[in-house]
Amino acid sequence: MYFQYTGTTKEDVVAKMNDEAEKRLKARYLLQAIIKEEKPDCIHTHLQVLRYLDAVKKVLKGITLLYTCHSLPSCMLPVGSHEWKAAKSLIENNRMQMIALHPKMANEINGMFDIENTQIINNGVDFRKFRNIEKTKKDIRNDLKIPLDSFVVGHVGRFSLPKNHIFLLDVFKEITNRCEKAFLLLVGNGPLEPQICEKIKNSKGSPCSKVLERN
Repeated sequence: MYFQYTGTTKEDVVAKMNDEAEKRLKARYLLQAIIKEEKPDCIHTHLQVLRYLDAVKKVLKGITLLYTCHSLPSCMLPVGSHEWKAAKSLIENNRMQMIALHPKMANEINGMFDIENTQIINNGVDFRKFRNIEKTKKDIRNDLKIPLDSFVVGHVGRFSLPKNHIFLLDVFKEITNRCEKAFLLLVGNGPLEPQICEKIKNSKGSPCSKVLERN
């Protein structure tokens, strides 16, 4: 369970904990109902949601479980944490298959859970497309109307809540206070794009920002 203590009374903290416990209980029953109704052959997950699966592991018998670690294992699954304990439980009781992005990550995961079968699936980016490019950095900046002497802060990701664009804009504001030539380049699309573009438009950073949609 995670909650943020903000210096309120003990009663408020207890109420917050009870509220979080109720949410977890509702999530457990909802997830269990969905699994029973859909009867999936396979469930693939990532991020920090394994505690929810572990809570309903009895109904997961016979279902292939896959977990892909998209970031540092020590951050996503800290040893001793709720997520690590859930992962260990699902590996031992439900034979959950761990998936890493590269050999070093696979070795770390194997060591964390005393296993030897972590599979490697590289991110689906063909780096060959970004080699031997005919255009120079100057040409690309001119095409995108990015000042040649600017310090570019880039972000590639879907315009959705998990990508945290609002926080990124706040960080960029602090960067511009220290570097007048900072330029923000956002690449992507998604449901929150209009909101993010409006926030950029209403900020002082509008002239030094650009949103480049992915095709």
